[in-house]
Amino acid sequence: MTSVSRKASARQARSGMTLIEVLVAIFVMGIGLIALLALFPIGVLRMAQAIQDGRTGHIAKNADAVAAAKGARTDAQLNFIPPGGFLGTGPFDYFKYPKGPVWPAPYTADDAGQSFPVFVDPIGYQSNTGPVANVDWVPRRTLSFATTAAQATRWFMFLDDIYFNTDGTVGSAFEREYRYQWAYMLQRPTASNTSIVDLKVVVYKNRPPLVAGSTERLYAAKLLEQNVVRIDWSAVGTYPQVRPGEWLLDVTLMPVAGVANKSSRADFHRVVAMKDSSTTEVDIEVQTPFPSGNVNLQIVVMEGVAEVFRRGTGR
Repeated sequence: MTSVSRKASARQARSGMTLIEVLVAIFVMGIGLIALLALFPIGVLRMAQAIQDGRTGHIAKNADAVAAAKGARTDAQLNFIPPGGFLGTGPFDYFKYPKGPVWPAPYTADDAGQSFPVFVDPIGYQSNTGPVANVDWVPRRTLSFATTAAQATRWFMFLDDIYFNTDGTVGSAFEREYRYQWAYMLQRPTASNTSIVDLKVVVYKNRPPLVAGSTERLYAAKLLEQNVVRIDWSAVGTYPQVRPGEWLLDVTLMPVAGVANKSSRADFHRVVAMKDSSTTEVDIEVQTPFPSGNVNLQIVVMEGVAEVFRRGTGR
């Protein structure tokens, strides 16, 4: 056999790719492309979360600085002047008498114990001066430097950018990130010590309009485990508008030396998971455990809370 004929027979012996092999290759490539495409929405979600974490951290720093500079912990708006005949002369503060100038006082903090919490919410206060979720022992207040809507917007919304003139001076217009705003949760470790107040910064994102009974709701709850609470929403009639990553507020009344209505919690808990236990009950797992000693809890769901930062006590 000549060399030419051997080469021709070798060429004839080689087989090309079959249709099945082509289909298998396309299938494998399709699996890879699907895996790559699945990473894009995950990446977008992670980027959005990273942006939110950065914004809320920046806001918390600003809010803490504003509270220190303006004396938010001891502001005059946290006191009230009672009418004649109410416990003598004023002023009295909402930390000790959260219901305000009402006699007889239904809630009175013990001087040696923890005070009641006060929610400083100047933006929400413009549309709803009532207590948080209509809970009488968690009053909502503003501050003396944020009594109007314009002042509340100036001090309690995220300052995103400043416009400068061509000569370097600050222009009159400010760009504000209206998606983000904040409030303070204040509470004294000792009710009689007015100089030391614990402060938490509550950061909202896309907060809905504050309407009593709709964007803040109080639920009766039962502690199943230290990190699991069961909320019964039958009395409220509305499923808790919260999801994993958001927050619950524990406002359970706490007795002092066996006397009820002497203090209240003001603890925020991040939701980890949720599971319906019945048609009117939902079990919610939180990141940090609830304090022991109470089985029946009172939980507030506040819509729009993106992050909560504890800034500690200040003078």
